[in-house]
Amino acid sequence: YSFLPLNIEMIFTLIGGLVRILPGWAGIYSLVYGSQLLMVCVTVLAAGAVGLAPLRLSWRARAIATLLFLSTPWVIVIGSLAYNDPAVLYLGALAIPLALGCKQRPCFWIIGLIVGLAVGVKMTAGVSVALPVAAILISTRCWRGVLMVVLVATAAYTPWMLRSMVASHTPTSIGNPIFPLFAHTLGMNHWSNSLAARFDRGHTAPTRDAGVIGHLHALADQWLLNRQFGAGVAAVAAATAHHPGYPGPKTPWVLRFGLIWLVWLPAVGISLAAGSEAWLLAVVACVQILSWLLFTQLQARFLVPLILPTAWMAAMAIGPIPRVSAALTAALAFQLAFLMVFLRSENGTFLGGPYSRVMGRIFELPQMWLATPDPNNVFAPLGLSDPQARIYLEGFDAPLYVRGHLIYNTVFNRNRLAREFAAHGAADTVAWLQRHHVRLVIFDWAEIQRLRHTYGFNKVVTPRMQQRLLAAGLLPLPARLAPNISMLIVPEPTNP
Repeated sequence: YSFLPLNIEMIFTLIGGLVRILPGWAGIYSLVYGSQLLMVCVTVLAAGAVGLAPLRLSWRARAIATLLFLSTPWVIVIGSLAYNDPAVLYLGALAIPLALGCKQRPCFWIIGLIVGLAVGVKMTAGVSVALPVAAILISTRCWRGVLMVVLVATAAYTPWMLRSMVASHTPTSIGNPIFPLFAHTLGMNHWSNSLAARFDRGHTAPTRDAGVIGHLHALADQWLLNRQFGAGVAAVAAATAHHPGYPGPKTPWVLRFGLIWLVWLPAVGISLAAGSEAWLLAVVACVQILSWLLFTQLQARFLVPLILPTAWMAAMAIGPIPRVSAALTAALAFQLAFLMVFLRSENGTFLGGPYSRVMGRIFELPQMWLATPDPNNVFAPLGLSDPQARIYLEGFDAPLYVRGHLIYNTVFNRNRLAREFAAHGAADTVAWLQRHHVRLVIFDWAEIQRLRHTYGFNKVVTPRMQQRLLAAGLLPLPARLAPNISMLIVPEPTNP
């Protein structure tokens, strides 16, 4: 996304610089896994902030809130990847409880700094952290606090605004402080109108979710029926029975409804009897839901901050009941242990066995490397150890796990393979691949389809294009990384 705030990506860059000078440097993999481990640490800090929040909670309630947070599959997924979402959760877990009891000027300064850093981590924190904090202060009529938080947060975010303005400055525009948002009106510099339009289209609600009813349907589908928030009966049954497919949108909602919500949602409602703290947390949850409905593209990952207020509220209701809290604590701890061991695909690679795949199917997790041979053994016979040999990835969502020299494009880049195919046809495209020393082309059709429905993947890249490339001389590779991935060998050019 070019000039978006980079508070976490800046730290990733620092990690890359540090590990490069240390013994045992392993290239890009040291950076990748170092960044992932950093996010694991930030996720642990976020869990600690959830458990130690300055709220009126018993120790049982704090344990339940922490486990509700950690045992949600979405948290483990984003908390073990080089994403910036864990930092938003951490800063949100600090700012929201502080705002509930803040009365002194230094406290408002601290909240403003945290909010400014959160928006500098991810711009969606403006609606998932900043707006809820403002709603708390407004609800308690703390107008001075609102003003101080806004001023300090703006000051903390100003360096990123200036950086974006300088980078997007043109002779006709002073620069866009929030590029690539409002690129058509505030400036886009190196982007074309089509790229800016594609970004806008990818960051608005899908047409199928238009209207109030459509938005509410999306909320239910992306939250209550989403397996990475909580697995339903259908997901568990399909996984344990080794069913090859996942429950889909046509599966009855009763079977897709996350089982954890049978306890979590009633507890949230009951907690409102606990007093003003619970009501203010309910305000936070409502603001986050409304913001998600109005200002996002209605994707499940942007609802993850909603875990914070609802976990605290559920803990307020369940904590005072010893037997219920003990049973729920044990169940959540058991689920967390399974998620930590079997959820991540890297763990599945080392542990193997059917259980990793079962957990992956239940929570709809990437299974690319769980049941496949070492990709290096697949690529080695193709001569890709040649320094000039390259792999072209089209829509592939895990380029860092593929060794070798790569050519790939993101959804907002100009697609080189598609442009060559559209301009010159299949035969010239094969020759173009040979001139650029490409020996293997990989299509990830599931990812291409997903991106086509969200950000607008290049329309030229279709299975028909693949068939025409095969007819023009490319060869299919029998080995398969996953059902939706196809690999084509580019033969060596023949001498005239």
